[in-house]
Amino acid sequence: MPARYAAALSALDGDIAEGSEDRVTDEVQHWTGRRPADLKSFLAAHATLLRA
Repeated sequence: MPARYAAALSALDGDIAEGSEDRVTDEVQHWTGRRPADLKSFLAAHATLLRA
């Protein structure tokens, strides 16, 4: 991996760790018409498919 690319990825990871992607939007509800499920509910609802 080129050093410049590695440095760019590292900088992105640092930014993300500092919260640059820590935001909540209403996009799921806007586009689907329903509230998003939390992870625990999603995994429970799809357990059979996820174990296949």
